[in-house]
Amino acid sequence: MFSTKESLWWLTEGSKKSIKGAPPPGCAASAFMVTPRAKPTNSACPCDWTGGEATVVYGHTPVPEAEWLNRTINIDTGCVFGGKLTALRYPESELVSVEAKETYAEPRRNSAAQSRVREPDEIKVSDVLGKQILSTRLIPNITLDPERTSAALELISRFAVSPEWLVYLPPTMSPCSTSKLPDYLEYPTEAFSYYAGREQFKVICQEKHMGSRAVLYLHRDGSGRCLTRTGRPFFGPEIEEPMVGSLVATLSSSGFWEDFKTDRVVIDAELMPWSAKARALLEQQYAAVGAAATAVLPSVIEDLEKCGDKTSVLLQLQ
Repeated sequence: MFSTKESLWWLTEGSKKSIKGAPPPGCAASAFMVTPRAKPTNSACPCDWTGGEATVVYGHTPVPEAEWLNRTINIDTGCVFGGKLTALRYPESELVSVEAKETYAEPRRNSAAQSRVREPDEIKVSDVLGKQILSTRLIPNITLDPERTSAALELISRFAVSPEWLVYLPPTMSPCSTSKLPDYLEYPTEAFSYYAGREQFKVICQEKHMGSRAVLYLHRDGSGRCLTRTGRPFFGPEIEEPMVGSLVATLSSSGFWEDFKTDRVVIDAELMPWSAKARALLEQQYAAVGAAATAVLPSVIEDLEKCGDKTSVLLQLQ
């Protein structure tokens, strides 16, 4: 009997060595492609086959639910032990499961299929730490280094809301370089040259409203959040709760939920006026700096006046 990882080695390294014929009897793995670093043994496998570009589908070790780990997935959900029979539709990457009609065999030991099922809002640090390879609709693979994932985890855990609300973090614009022309922060011809130099030959120009980026998460039951583009609360509960309630009521009265056959929506919005957010920034971040500067300014002026002409000379030298 070959283990899963031994089977994966046979399907890849074995083929490189011109081994012909069908896989060995008892091969437990079902793999499309994988490139391990070394041949597995019966002990701990030294290979790393979860971080490549290939898609790997395997089983032989029952799990409560089939979950993707980068581009690998275990679809053995313990049907024989009373769990589920799971199939992966490829290349759509859709999972289909049916419950077992009965328990066909009692496990000799507690299997993963009998362990506690992971709650929907349960978070594991292993999901985000270390090297991660993400596949998207627009870009095949995005590699995140361990240093970047650690920094992101610290930022999100310290300042952002509960991850259950972070289903969408909007992108930001790519600003062009500051204009070299006097009296201009940016200039159209320089902006077009900036993007053309990065092989972006089509640019959409639109009016920029003086507002603040806001992401609205609204649920039909009246719950929701208003967050910044970095996942932080935009307002305190005294403003957020009535605003969310009003928006949900508006969507309900317009028939939005029925028209789109959904009970939740995410809106990428521009909240205006800009002062709605700027006021909180001034009060919470800049007011203390201004107060400290105002308090110390008289003594600074007094010291400068005592210096007399020496102050003028010093300022000219600076």
